[in-house]
Amino acid sequence: MAYRKTKFSYIVWFLYTLLCIVLFAVCVNVWMDHLTGVSGFAGVGLFVAVALAAPALAAALYRLVSRCSAWCMRRFTWKKGAVIGMECLAFLLILAGALLVRIMCLNDVSAAAAGVGDANIFYGDSAAYFDRAVVTQNGAAAAIDCGIGDLYVTLLSVALSFLGNRAVSAVFLQIVLQMIGLMLAYAATRELAGRVPACAATLYMAGSSACLRMLICPGPEWLFFDLYLIGLYLSGSFVKSYCAGRMPKPVSVFAAAAVGAVIGALAYLDLTGASLFVFVLSIAAGRKRGQEGMPARNGTGMSAAVILTAIAAGAAVWAGAAVLSADVSGTALAVTVSDRLRACYESSYLFTGKDPYAADLYLIGVSVFAALLLVPAFFGEGTGRNYLPWMFLCLLAAPTPMTVYGEHGFGMLSLYVWAVLAGLGLQNSLFGSKAKVMRSVIEEINTAAEQAGETTFIENPLPLPKRHVRRDMDFLYEVAEKDMKYDVEVSPDDDFDIK
Repeated sequence: MAYRKTKFSYIVWFLYTLLCIVLFAVCVNVWMDHLTGVSGFAGVGLFVAVALAAPALAAALYRLVSRCSAWCMRRFTWKKGAVIGMECLAFLLILAGALLVRIMCLNDVSAAAAGVGDANIFYGDSAAYFDRAVVTQNGAAAAIDCGIGDLYVTLLSVALSFLGNRAVSAVFLQIVLQMIGLMLAYAATRELAGRVPACAATLYMAGSSACLRMLICPGPEWLFFDLYLIGLYLSGSFVKSYCAGRMPKPVSVFAAAAVGAVIGALAYLDLTGASLFVFVLSIAAGRKRGQEGMPARNGTGMSAAVILTAIAAGAAVWAGAAVLSADVSGTALAVTVSDRLRACYESSYLFTGKDPYAADLYLIGVSVFAALLLVPAFFGEGTGRNYLPWMFLCLLAAPTPMTVYGEHGFGMLSLYVWAVLAGLGLQNSLFGSKAKVMRSVIEEINTAAEQAGETTFIENPLPLPKRHVRRDMDFLYEVAEKDMKYDVEVSPDDDFDIK
């Protein structure tokens, strides 16, 4: 998916650059505090020095990686099948490693539960979900709150009814949700960003300390994250198909309404889901093209209609679900909406050091620096600037990797977004000069052919139509001249009438 440079994209790039510089300086300060015990930004001097050196360091590294990648592309050629095979192997190894680590954690939880009891395994608010989902003689799980919380309690209650009211059962459910999330994260990121960001995001979440600590912190976050990734995949597929001109106009409007309805349903489960509208809005900057050389069928008016249809459908679904929830609970609609908005405001923080996200405090610096490589990539050819929607999503929903927001204070989305941005930085550094390398190779071949007097490449590689050459026809039997007359004279009496 390629996007055009607009005035708004320059604003997004500028804000993203400032954000990355500040975050990287903060991460360096955290590392120095951990290694040397020096805190307080070392009298602000270290902070300022890192902030000034970070852009130059990122630009130098981007240029170095691009040149090394161009040198390799000139001398080595990888077949498409080999690249896909390596990608599949890397993905399977990541999944296998993630599953192995989580099974080891499950054994540790089982051993700990045998010693201290199930009630002392979990910490924080997570124990409330487990207590309310415990299956009693009535067999019903008590409601904990609206939205995704009720859905998770119901799912956990079903798991406990089959596996028993034990802490290991809740941890097993978390492992299942996380493994499903890893596969969905790979599929959604592969669809919207490419293979390198997909592998990078999957690898980060597979080995993230925060994700591993969530195993003993049962909650609805991973359940919602799985549903969010499904909505992300559907939104990205719709945007790509629409901009590629693969859908007629009536189908585009219907698909936009369906995608908007999905986003509205996710936003009802938790207001975090509304951030998916960022990718629907990216239609305005996406490069439109037609099929088989035809002009693009989707103009500005059609794109505006599609965006408004998706937003209207999402708002209608959210409002309908809110009205139904208020009617079932017996409260006024205004009270229900205000309570959810207040819960979202009270649970949102730009930077939180609480568990389990604080476990990744030292690792996120690597993601931030890799994401900083997108700053110089903005002025290169890149891979169609496929990172612009992710930059915008980062500014709106995840301005820091430790951002938590939504009604339940979810922070998994912020870690995921920054992992994708890190993968996009690496991808643009490695393959951003691919088109330039291909042009230089063709120019070198043409120059060498001209010097040798050989035929050079033409712009159109297809064969041109052959010139028609008139040929004299020869026959085995010569026809007499008198037999070559086809106009036969008919006598006046040789006719008939139709009655």
